[in-house]
Amino acid sequence: MFTPLLESGNNGAKRRIGPVGVCRIENDFRVYRVKVTGDRIDVSHNEFNRASYSAVAGHFGKGSGVKYNKFTDIMQVLKDGAAIYVFYVEDLVMRGNVTYNTQGGKGQAHAYYLDEFSENCDVAENLSVGMGWPAHNHMSQ
Repeated sequence: MFTPLLESGNNGAKRRIGPVGVCRIENDFRVYRVKVTGDRIDVSHNEFNRASYSAVAGHFGKGSGVKYNKFTDIMQVLKDGAAIYVFYVEDLVMRGNVTYNTQGGKGQAHAYYLDEFSENCDVAENLSVGMGWPAHNHMSQ
């Protein structure tokens, strides 16, 4: 019913984490739904529903993308995160994502969050519905 999101190997080619059709990730209360560490990885065309913290977290990578995903009811328990949270990434493309009802259990939550040492990122054409603070840039360039 669901398409796996995991792919391995990196011989310099662009890798994609995403479905052949629509992948729905639901009711999973792990800290991160998908954690991406590495270069040239795309997370695209997925649906993420209900998560306690961030749905997609990216750390220490270059040239990756988080594109055309749908997020609903993310950040339902924890705070200081986002539907898409990245830290120390370079040349990331975050485009065409839609986020609904990302609230934060006990405080601030965001749809799109570029944290420390994130550089040269392209964040455009994303939509956030029902949020007071949709995008957050913390010590990023």
